[in-house]
Amino acid sequence: MYLNMGRCNPRRNLKCPAIYRHFKGKYYATMGISVPVSEEVIEDYTQKLYDWDMPKHTEDSRYIRVYYDEEKKTYAHSCRASKDILVLYRALYFNSAVLADTYVRPIRMFLSRVDTEKYPDVKQKYRFEEVK
Repeated sequence: MYLNMGRCNPRRNLKCPAIYRHFKGKYYATMGISVPVSEEVIEDYTQKLYDWDMPKHTEDSRYIRVYYDEEKKTYAHSCRASKDILVLYRALYFNSAVLADTYVRPIRMFLSRVDTEKYPDVKQKYRFEEVK
């Protein structure tokens, strides 16, 4: 699956599944896109991700319950948890200090450029870049 966020950058597509390198050097695998839906729509989703695998929101450290519809092959989360379209991704490294190795981040942030004022020595142009 490819998703293009034209207003973010028309030449950047998000690929799922794929392996991405974060600008700080660690690697992650994208699992899918989670869209915000109403509580009534959540009831239609057939499978909840296991509680132990609830993804952690990278910006406010909340755990967000994400649901998966096996028939449609789509992820969703409550619009009360976040109104953003979220990238669902998993760390490809072990960190015993972190309980969750699955994360969500707003897609616009995932596809954004690195803040070179904050990180002047960074080598990578974008926050996450696909490993080819």
